[in-house]
Amino acid sequence: MKTAASHPGPSPQQDVYARLRALIVAGRIAPGSRLVEVELAHRMAVSRTPVREAIRRLAHEGLAQVVGAGARTQMAVAPATVADLIDLFAIIGALEGVAGRGVERLAAAERRLLARDLTALNARFSKRAKDRTRDPERFFDSHDAFHARFVERCASDRLRQLIGAVRPQVKRYELLYATAVGSDFSSSLGEHRRIISAMKSGTADQVERAVRLNWSNSAARLSAVLASAAVGALGSYRSSDLA
Repeated sequence: MKTAASHPGPSPQQDVYARLRALIVAGRIAPGSRLVEVELAHRMAVSRTPVREAIRRLAHEGLAQVVGAGARTQMAVAPATVADLIDLFAIIGALEGVAGRGVERLAAAERRLLARDLTALNARFSKRAKDRTRDPERFFDSHDAFHARFVERCASDRLRQLIGAVRPQVKRYELLYATAVGSDFSSSLGEHRRIISAMKSGTADQVERAVRLNWSNSAARLSAVLASAAVGALGSYRSSDLA
């Protein structure tokens, strides 16, 4: 008699990395916070080895960095700066813009279906933007879903991998300042509509320009918030987050 195949869970290294990255991206561990191996290992009830490997991976992704000086390397969550935000949004705009050019390979019926899906996702984003009690993660998940839909449909495997590597760093900026971005997303919604229109036309140049413009304008809007906001209220993660 055959038994159902077991599906082992993530390794300790992967689990520690995933939890730390999620806390950093969500702003629960604030920019500049020291990542102390001994402390994190104790709180997460693991050895220092998976914590060390997780921090190494986070540094490779740009979410952590070396700080201070001395014989022993010290690591901290990467700071949030306007320059970094502009670079990251330009990178993801360029990658998604190139990905969107794949629309020209779609048949007319496929483009119409994609445009319909994007219209529905933009409507959901609009609805959540008007919710005064909106949850930041759910709100930006609805924004990300719009972009993820055309990337999924138009991008090559290589582009999807590259976009996936940058996305968490972009999302960190979105969530860090989620409570300070206000409730007027009419500009972003309008830019999304221009992306949809370009997708319907199937013209690669128009799609790329529309996608790049959306990210460029988003960077400008968020940079203004970042320049005037503080992150002092962030970093309030609980011990249970690491347990």
